[in-house]
Amino acid sequence: MRTFFFMEAQGGYTSIQLGTLIKGSQVLVNNAQIILKNFFYYSIMMDYVFKGDNDNVSSKYEYRLSALAMFKKENYIPNITYYANIGSEDDILNQCIPLIKGIINLDFLNNNNVEIVLYHSKNGHNPYILNTLYQ
Repeated sequence: MRTFFFMEAQGGYTSIQLGTLIKGSQVLVNNAQIILKNFFYYSIMMDYVFKGDNDNVSSKYEYRLSALAMFKKENYIPNITYYANIGSEDDILNQCIPLIKGIINLDFLNNNNVEIVLYHSKNGHNPYILNTLYQ
């Protein structure tokens, strides 16, 4: 059985995390969050959910807040196709580039691929894949 995960933004983050846990799955994401600490709503989310215990939660559960930390914990990277809009500076600088740098710095490799597809849309963070499929 093959498993395929597809989503964008925070759903893309979940897809990557699940793809890491379910070995052999395929992941297709668009403007996905990679490191939740870099997400512009992170502090609001943490304050609301964890009531100010952010530092303790961040250190104890880093693998739940960073796809890169999950890769390290599982010693595995799933097959990922990652669409990133160069028209969304926040997505490129805070998620896509850290993904590339993080993978480069991992001390393990597996046979899976991470393909980064850059595109340009004036729609910023809005998903390219869904907009293309449903036009």
